[in-house]
Amino acid sequence: MSMSSSAYHSIVRSVRHNTPGSDDTEADVRFSRYIVARLLAYLKPHKAKMAAAFATMLLVTGLSLWIPILIKDAIDVHIKAADTGALLRISVTIALAYGGTFVFQALQRYFMAWVGQRVLATLRLELVTKLQILPIDYHTRRIVGVIVSRVIGDVSVINELLSQGLIQLFSDVILLFGIIWVMLALNANLALLTFTVIPFMALSTYIFSKKARDRFRRTRTLAANMIGNFAETLTGMRVVQAFGQEQKMTRLFDADNSDTRQANIHSMKLAFTFLPVVEIMSVVATCLILLFGARAAINNLEGITVGIVAAFLAYATRFFQPIQELSQLFTTMQSAMAGGEKIVEILDTDEGVKDPEDGRQMPPIQGRIEFSNVGFHYDESVAVLHNIDLVVEQGQTIALVGPTGAGKTSIANLIPRFYDATEGRVLIDGVDIRTVTQSSLRSQMGMVTQEPHLFTGPV
Repeated sequence: MSMSSSAYHSIVRSVRHNTPGSDDTEADVRFSRYIVARLLAYLKPHKAKMAAAFATMLLVTGLSLWIPILIKDAIDVHIKAADTGALLRISVTIALAYGGTFVFQALQRYFMAWVGQRVLATLRLELVTKLQILPIDYHTRRIVGVIVSRVIGDVSVINELLSQGLIQLFSDVILLFGIIWVMLALNANLALLTFTVIPFMALSTYIFSKKARDRFRRTRTLAANMIGNFAETLTGMRVVQAFGQEQKMTRLFDADNSDTRQANIHSMKLAFTFLPVVEIMSVVATCLILLFGARAAINNLEGITVGIVAAFLAYATRFFQPIQELSQLFTTMQSAMAGGEKIVEILDTDEGVKDPEDGRQMPPIQGRIEFSNVGFHYDESVAVLHNIDLVVEQGQTIALVGPTGAGKTSIANLIPRFYDATEGRVLIDGVDIRTVTQSSLRSQMGMVTQEPHLFTGPV
């Protein structure tokens, strides 16, 4: 059936989007109105395009429901009356309906792609902007690869849910209830007989969704760990090669890669076990329609005609597609909620060092640095600096000497305001650096770090 192709791509897409995720735990991801509200806000600037996509979706759904009715009328009315003129007209109408379906589907996909790409770009830009103003402490405590996977992988699955999933959700629900309503209107008894497979379908969908949620989340977790560990290996490649640890790092990556591969295989096994269940339910419904509907049509029972049987067969092929797609959407929603929680966590993270509301521009720096009774700690339990009083005159060169952890780097990090002193003041040319903007301060400084980083670009 045509449903197999769409179901296949839907399942593969679900597994793919649940792979490059963030550092999710195995805990259940619950529905959060706050997360949903934050994510839906990205659609507001594109209300017109979303409305257009919704309108074209309604047209596609309406035409899909109308075509089997046209086929029924052609069989029961015009073929029976041998009205070739009417058959020609209804054939042209059916062709135009199919053509309209294709056109409106193309427009719907265009509108959704248009919105999706802009939401994707906006969300990633906000994340990158936020990450660049978060304090150094935030980045030193997190794995680079995991952050990258959030900006790339989590944003992609959220974008799919916002730009396509919502429209698909409404489309599937409207199509499903539309088919139920039309089938009941055509013949209630035959419709109820067809619906006997729904409880089995609902049960299998529930079991699949519950297991898929756990397996897909495990896949995300393992993939994020693999990306993070690999990013650390690349960053520390000089150390790896200097100590001859290439084989060890390869073995570690192979272990992570194997775990991720097995998790993906288990997820795919579950997905492709569910797909035949959908097909079997569709086949059972088709057999019920043929067995009881055709016999009733032959014997002129319960008002069932050959046209009604043909319409029911057409609706049966469409009936289980929205059910299957809704189960896949549930998985996508779980993944999007997990990713959305992590992304909103980044966007809501306190920036730490902030410019004062009335911050002024730093005057041209002459070079006098003063630490006045400065104290500093990264967390309240461990103090790094105590009552530091230090003056460095303009043009003077000094060296800070001490064991690891003595606070040398911490002193250097306080000058450009990577951190703020928890006690006392840091002054440059007599100006408290907390009273000026960070950009005006740092733009007048140069720094050579312990580990230089070269950016890609022309010299």
